Amino acid sequence: MESISDFIKFLKSRQSFHARKSRNLAKVNPDAAGKHEQTSSNHAAIISWFESYQENPSSSQKSPTDEDLFSLNPLDMQDLPDDLSEELSVSQSDTEDAQILELLKIANRSLDLNELLIGCFRKYNVKHKRNLLTARIYRLVKRDLVHNVGKGKYALGPEPIEEINSPKLTIGSKLLVPSGEIMKFSDDSKL
Repeated sequence: MESISDFIKFLKSRQSFHARKSRNLAKVNPDAAGKHEQTSSNHAAIISWFESYQENPSSSQKSPTDEDLFSLNPLDMQDLPDDLSEELSVSQSDTEDAQILELLKIANRSLDLNELLIGCFRKYNVKHKRNLLTARIYRLVKRDLVHNVGKGKYALGPEPIEEINSPKLTIGSKLLVPSGEIMKFSDDSKL
């Protein structure tokens, strides 16, 4: 396996190549020379980052943004020290709920129960029993975090509102439907 030093060495050779091409093309083709100069400076920035990482790997870790600074998602709490994690009231159930929601986000489509079982194992190394996972998803559906798309298929978010299920408004013997039409019906007809 190659080390970071090997990558730095390669990047330095590429930076040197582009700097040399920039100097050679400066009078003949200034546009091409400018592109080579830009590429050379991009390589220099990458080299600088790798070298600083080699010196202090912990300083180059991603710092939290303002949005996830206060995140209570158990999957976002991996960077917290153990003593602080013990002070938080995050249960195993919260973590498993977050894992299911994360799998649905990653998939960006509906998933069936089999796909969720496989995804939980492959991504989080967690083996669920089918009936327990179904119960967990049922609780997520009740909290409007997930909705049922079909038999055993689930998608992220609350169930979309459809026109068919929208309430019907009647005025006297006239039915107002969502499309804006007014329909007459007799008193003995049923909706």
